[in-house]
Amino acid sequence: MPFKQLTFYRIADTLPAPDIVAAKLAEYPFSPCLGLDWFSEGFAPVLPNSGSLTCIAGNTLGFILHREEKVLPPSLISAKVDETVRRIAQAEHRPVGKRERHEIRERVVDALLPQALAKPSRTYAVIDYARSLLLVNAAPKAAENLLAKLREALGGLASRLPETRRQPAHVMTEWLPEGEATEPFELGDSGTFKHTQCGAKITAAKENLTDNRIAGLLQGGKTVRELGLIWRGQVAFSLTDELALRRIKFADQITEEVKRQGDDADTLFPAEQLIQAENLAALVGDLAEAAGGWADDVE
Repeated sequence: MPFKQLTFYRIADTLPAPDIVAAKLAEYPFSPCLGLDWFSEGFAPVLPNSGSLTCIAGNTLGFILHREEKVLPPSLISAKVDETVRRIAQAEHRPVGKRERHEIRERVVDALLPQALAKPSRTYAVIDYARSLLLVNAAPKAAENLLAKLREALGGLASRLPETRRQPAHVMTEWLPEGEATEPFELGDSGTFKHTQCGAKITAAKENLTDNRIAGLLQGGKTVRELGLIWRGQVAFSLTDELALRRIKFADQITEEVKRQGDDADTLFPAEQLIQAENLAALVGDLAEAAGGWADDVE
């Protein structure tokens, strides 16, 4: 399962052994969203035809949180409520108050919920034991949800979002006037710029980021909030000011390296997991170094 985005956490606890983690996750399996439940979530097999909830590859352990969430369009609820309110008003010749309308809405939702479609989603994550990292293939909100479920399963897990000594936005903003990023990074061709006071935002795509027009944006009081970068010629991505990675794309040589490991899912999945996790963990380490190191590391 290729990483398309990355939210990562630094783990402070001593992690349980992989077999213990697998056993803990098995106590919280996924089951379909039924009845009046708005959502259901739990850990699911990493491969559709596999009974295993985890994938162990080298010093990494991968797992998936499966979630189903009921979808009820607000317009449908409002239409049903309005219809019921009109029927009561006509039949009983009286207005329907705010409190009664709220109760009607609750009954409408209860009636519609069992029939609602459940929208599925799968969030893939990898624990890197060697570097004490949790790598989540998701945006921050979904990553936080997975972390909360993992903590529940493990009975707690001390972890923290990454924080560097220098703010990523300041580092990225300094790179552009210099015309280059700190090695081993290269500037890409996209960026998002936001004014520090009024909040006005401009997005550039397929642009020369060293162009005078970009420099003009920075001189006008804007800072870089997201920047396209290339790491060691191996991984192209967009870095946010929260140290999250978006639009990740691995170089052909990495994908070819994965393919050389085998020709079936049981072989390819752990190979892809290990190769991607090793590259992403190294990338994250280089990002921290470019931003002055981790804020909580002791020199």
